[in-house]
Amino acid sequence: MLIDELRETCDDPKSALVMALGDKGRQALIKNIEGSMKFILDDVVTIAAASIGTSKPSKMVEALPLCRLPFKTTWIECRNAARDWHNNDPERPPPPKIGMLFNGIDRLQRGTMHLVWKHSKNAYPSSVAMNMSVFSYAFDLDGSAVIDKLESAFYDQATKVVHDELRRVASESHSAEVGGKDEVAALHELLKRMTVLPNPYLIGLWEGLMNKYPNGPPPSWTKELQDGAVKDWAGEVIFFLCSVLFINSKRSIKLEHIDMGKLARRRAKRGRSPVYSHTVVKLSITDDQQKAFKRASTGDLRAHFVMGHWKIRKTGVFFWMPHIRGNRTLGFVDKDYEVVK
Repeated sequence: MLIDELRETCDDPKSALVMALGDKGRQALIKNIEGSMKFILDDVVTIAAASIGTSKPSKMVEALPLCRLPFKTTWIECRNAARDWHNNDPERPPPPKIGMLFNGIDRLQRGTMHLVWKHSKNAYPSSVAMNMSVFSYAFDLDGSAVIDKLESAFYDQATKVVHDELRRVASESHSAEVGGKDEVAALHELLKRMTVLPNPYLIGLWEGLMNKYPNGPPPSWTKELQDGAVKDWAGEVIFFLCSVLFINSKRSIKLEHIDMGKLARRRAKRGRSPVYSHTVVKLSITDDQQKAFKRASTGDLRAHFVMGHWKIRKTGVFFWMPHIRGNRTLGFVDKDYEVVK
């Protein structure tokens, strides 16, 4: 797991991440790594979250107030190869795995999210392979919270620039995907529920920068921060919130617990870094869906493909699997969706 490797990196004094964390940040991160409930999205769930995360923002706006983090400290990771929006530049290949550490507050509908990834050994030296984004996000699923203002002049200046640029890029890129004025408006509403903030774990980095630039960073450095944050977070916020939606989705997923306790104890005796028990998130087709799909396979309509989508009910959020609807004996309608901006 990526989180196992993250914990191992925390004990490596040569790691650039450890230097950025500083002693206080490192201790805080280790505490939350060990105390988190850990989830891995299987490839099917990863593909579904990547493909439908921006297909219907209005459904996400409607569904998120019914959701919450499953635990106060939650870790979610996936295989990056299952997603297709990342740049496949051979000189800068995407990391094999990517993860998000959530810290929840209140009723676990608010909190912060912190992006983690590790590059392959062939792409980067081991000392800089493990990364956390310099910036994090505060999120509010039901849209009622007031995000606390940042006090430091350094944080204010750098964060505002990055926040504005991230929102602009996300809005423009996803607006082209969703199409339709109502869905674009829903996307903007979704983005309003998130605010950029400096990664609170990277205490060593922020303290060093504030000592060097007590009146705020120079414009050139702010631009570098901005460009790095946009690359780090491109598409990730909505993808991982969609992952939280899946974990909250009633009867649509199957959770498989993987117990690593025995292996962890053997590793501890040998003085090796720990490995953690975790839960694999898989999609599950319910009996109701199977019956509905069977009913939909007959009738007067030609067969056609129905995209996976959310159903919001008073009892919660449900994911309806993609399926074929209509009578195959009457022919098949093969259609593409044309997105109009």
